[in-house]
Amino acid sequence: MSLPFRPADGRPVVWRDGFGTRFAVFVDTEEEFDWNAPFSHDGWSVATTAALPEAHGRMAGLGVRSCYLVDYPVATDPAAIDALRAVLAQGDATIGAQLHPGSTRRSTKPCRPTAASRETCPRRWRPPSSTA
Repeated sequence: MSLPFRPADGRPVVWRDGFGTRFAVFVDTEEEFDWNAPFSHDGWSVATTAALPEAHGRMAGLGVRSCYLVDYPVATDPAAIDALRAVLAQGDATIGAQLHPGSTRRSTKPCRPTAASRETCPRRWRPPSSTA
């Protein structure tokens, strides 16, 4: 397969007849918390994930295929996992992962932002050393 046609700068792409409307829906599926409170590694909930199966059913009924991007709190909560299983059982969905430094548990020293900081300790990831 050849690369897609790329028009000269400033010219629009003209799709062939019958190409139709194409788009992707990515659902940011993460814990909820108080955005006005100081940053914390706890004090969050994933209760809203209970609404995912119904919402997904409505979208799938309209022909929308979705990808749910989950973070650590969602991926490890039994109720959230059940909700995602129900979504997958309906079809027309995939699940992916997103890594948030502030909520993804680490096997190394945890990130400790200050109360005044809005950042969640971004760091450059380094692969583990090879012993082979």
